[in-house]
Amino acid sequence: MKMTRLISFLCISFGIFILAGCQNTMEGFGKDMQHAGQEIQKSAN
Repeated sequence: MKMTRLISFLCISFGIFILAGCQNTMEGFGKDMQHAGQEIQKSAN
């Protein structure tokens, strides 16, 4: 019983860390795409 609880806790903790990392990655990706869009608009003018 204790081992199952420990494994569950570790899996949930690991999942939270992965999701936190994905949030930062997606924010950076959004900024990169915004910057790329601005450069395309500049070159079109």
